[in-house]
Amino acid sequence: MAEAIFKNLTAANMRIGTIDSAGVGIDFWLKPTDQRTVFTLYYHQIDVPKRQPRKVDASDFLKFDYMLAMDRLTVSELEKRRDSLRGATGLAEIRLFGGFAGDPEADVRDPFFQGFDAFESCYQDLVAFSNAFLNTVMGTRSEDETGSRF
Repeated sequence: MAEAIFKNLTAANMRIGTIDSAGVGIDFWLKPTDQRTVFTLYYHQIDVPKRQPRKVDASDFLKFDYMLAMDRLTVSELEKRRDSLRGATGLAEIRLFGGFAGDPEADVRDPFFQGFDAFESCYQDLVAFSNAFLNTVMGTRSEDETGSRF
């Protein structure tokens, strides 16, 4: 959901580079996008991207400027993987996505084991976090020009 929302918010910005999502666990492999996510995105008139689940790999730390984690456990795992690339320069900055909205420990609440209302709440959080990220890190809102890759 986060990838689709961020792509939607920045679609008109020609300076935004690659936006991609990947996981650090194995629980998401080959699973279709949850229908509650599809419904929530559809309700907000956001296209649901064709899902190609993949794991984070070492090249991601060089390819992207930022790696935005949905929870603190993922931040920790990404930091371990980045630290294993000793000597490499220009590695992605790893940040907790929710931390941009003012709470440095704000995880994105996973709606999976909850009802439709939790998916809408997650959607609202992700829109707020996306705009907070763009405003805080880039000094701009989603509709303005930026130049980083996510």
